[in-house]
Amino acid sequence: LALYEKARLEAKALGNGAQALSTLDEHRRRFPGGVLTSEVAFTRIDLLMQLGKRAEALAAIDQGLHGALGRERGAELHLMRASLLAGGGDCNAALQAAGAAREAGVLPSRLEAIERRCATPSLEPEGR
Repeated sequence: LALYEKARLEAKALGNGAQALSTLDEHRRRFPGGVLTSEVAFTRIDLLMQLGKRAEALAAIDQGLHGALGRERGAELHLMRASLLAGGGDCNAALQAAGAAREAGVLPSRLEAIERRCATPSLEPEGR
């Protein structure tokens, strides 16, 4: 618990996401099957996203979706995945992930920004 709290303080109070990520990685090494495993994994994904480590975050999300974290927080993981994919310009995959998030119970209002970002421009001429 102390390592997890240290990472939260490093990220939030000190604004040092890279150090917080290092602390979470230390937690994962020291307590690979601990009671905070899912929470550490989720927080780690959030930090990876904040630090702009898109590929690492997507890999961690994909891994998380296939384990306990996916069972516990699958809806949020699908939402995070959709956001990352939309931000990277992969709208087809982002909309699929948004659909999975919706099916998992994410409120439609939380998906609006992703869907707007990936909306296909109308092909009809103006004035119709």
